[in-house]
Amino acid sequence: MLTLYGYNPAEKNYTTLSPNLNASFAPAAAYLNGKIYKIGGYTTGSQPSSAVEVYDTASNLLTALSNYPSSVGWAAAWAHGNFVYGAAGVGILPGSDTEKTYRYDPITNTWDDAAIADLPEGRWGSALGVYNGFTILAGSGVGGISEFSFVG
Repeated sequence: MLTLYGYNPAEKNYTTLSPNLNASFAPAAAYLNGKIYKIGGYTTGSQPSSAVEVYDTASNLLTALSNYPSSVGWAAAWAHGNFVYGAAGVGILPGSDTEKTYRYDPITNTWDDAAIADLPEGRWGSALGVYNGFTILAGSGVGGISEFSFVG
């Protein structure tokens, strides 16, 4: 397990928080309603993971949730409305970029594949932002080329 830290910009210091349940690198993360959702990533040995954890900022508790529908690292995640979304990512094999997108409902603890259209092509490692109701995936790896995508 790895240590989770919180940064206080006013005091310019870090506080030790609840430990991660699944140590990983290159996970996706999104913040919704006082909770931080950590999705997938690679475990020791560079195996892609489907584990999803949520950190409750009020209680300092980290709990496991329903697994992401695929095992990926370098995915993108964001919150919109009352849902968390996940898109893209890459598995263990070269060229295993995915175009899949999913919507997570925190009330039912379920992932929905049909709630959002898939991306036009597989990609990974995107920077992400939301602007005027559109999700923007920028600078992602697509066959070695960086591109922009808009997810409405």
